[in-house]
Amino acid sequence: MRASTEVRSIIQTATLPALQNVAKRHSPTLVSRLAELRLWLANDLRELEAWLSTTSVAPGTSANLATAHMLLQKGKRLRALVTMLAARLTKNSFPDRALQLAVAVELVHAATLLHDDVIDESQMRRDAPTAHILYGNSVSILAGDAVLVEALRLVADLGNLAVVTDLLDSLQKIVAAEALQLDRRGSITPDRQIYLQVAEGKTATLFGWALASGAAIGGSDSATCAIMRAAGRELGVGFQMIDDLVDLAPGANTGKDTFSDIREGKFTWPLILAAEIDPDLISSFQRVANGEALHEDLVRRVIATGALAETKREAALCGSRAIALLEQLPRVDIDIETRARFCDLIAAAMERQA
Repeated sequence: MRASTEVRSIIQTATLPALQNVAKRHSPTLVSRLAELRLWLANDLRELEAWLSTTSVAPGTSANLATAHMLLQKGKRLRALVTMLAARLTKNSFPDRALQLAVAVELVHAATLLHDDVIDESQMRRDAPTAHILYGNSVSILAGDAVLVEALRLVADLGNLAVVTDLLDSLQKIVAAEALQLDRRGSITPDRQIYLQVAEGKTATLFGWALASGAAIGGSDSATCAIMRAAGRELGVGFQMIDDLVDLAPGANTGKDTFSDIREGKFTWPLILAAEIDPDLISSFQRVANGEALHEDLVRRVIATGALAETKREAALCGSRAIALLEQLPRVDIDIETRARFCDLIAAAMERQA
């Protein structure tokens, strides 16, 4: 893979530099491996960003502006990265169709965010006002619909009916999980089962589809695709737990306010654990959910329960299970170096702090 100074500049805001910073605190070897991965995927990441930056839906309308607002806010692109790696797992050359699939994965994710921000009445995302704040709810919803249609078109153009059907099934699960979360909004009651249902439906399902479909497009057999889906679901749940955690961690830089999730009526994993240990916290969480100002001492009380450390441990277990699944893949059919890079990425993702 080619890697120029221009390319390195373009991907400064992508996942890998952030994960390298995490790795510095844990393993010099992992830092080196992530640097290699960053260079290895540099050209593909550049093409991904170029494709996303030129994606246009309903040209000349506010919906198109809202779409551009979301897509040009470079996020972690982790879903696209794991799709690319899954497509490289076989010993075949990286197919051009895998980049198209990675773009589609990012578009599906963007569509869910455009819709979620309206439903949750979110004010900020990635240190910027959300699309519905800038353009209104109706425009943001239409933009989400248009982006989702474009994603479906890209997947359909790949010519793999199983991948299309799988995406439709995944979208059905995502919508069902969102509906469950909406029904539970404002219910400040610790419920691990409900949390896991929502996390598995909203986050893990898309990761599972990305890994399984990437593997399929790359030429992997059905058994490998099934393992990849399972690994993706473990990665997704762990990723969601870390996402919950970084909003509460001291010094986190997430572009969101502390306790923004609970203000939106969502009870996250570390808060569930904290409330189980210290039930008196529930009334405080309820007051925050009702709009009362956040008291600094509430974060300290949550930290004192050990819930943040426990959440990090459980997320790490999810990452370890995902890696263990990848290590089950038969060496005869798998590119060993790609698998090793994949495992490095998962390990670092479970350690991120922003």
